[in-house]
Amino acid sequence: LVAFYGITFFQLFSSMPLFFKEVWGMSEAKIGLLLSLNGLFIVLFEMPYMRKIEGKRDPWLMMARGCGAMVLGYLLIVSGYQSWVMAIGVIILFSFSEMFAMPFMTQFAIARASIERRGQYMALYSMAFGVAHALAPMGALFMADRIGFINMYVVALVISVLLVLAFFFMIKRLS
Repeated sequence: LVAFYGITFFQLFSSMPLFFKEVWGMSEAKIGLLLSLNGLFIVLFEMPYMRKIEGKRDPWLMMARGCGAMVLGYLLIVSGYQSWVMAIGVIILFSFSEMFAMPFMTQFAIARASIERRGQYMALYSMAFGVAHALAPMGALFMADRIGFINMYVVALVISVLLVLAFFFMIKRLS
């Protein structure tokens, strides 16, 4: 699940800049501002938010919410509306996805393992993100070249919906 989440999330940094330029006709300066908005959003909101909810939320529910935010971001992309405001909405939703899902994925990997096996669990977790870092740009840009950006984002949207369902399934299974 972590690898699939990473593949869909890392489109923010791999295919979306090219999509914003080629399909939505944005300048490189605007795209740079959009991507910096993600970093700014994470710096300003993630740490205070994490401190506030630490130990109070079910990690599976938060991971599902993170994937749900990504679903909403992909819905904005495939909606057909092309505007600066829509692009900002995509970035904010992906930032929420990052804030909700990633810290809880890490927390779960650490909490699930015994102290003796914690390194192995974190290595597997890191490998899942490594696979995602490698496959996200290659796979997405290959697909975009063959079926177009919008169709590729529909595939990412479907994967994101399946991730939400998978995380909700894990809530039921592990609760």
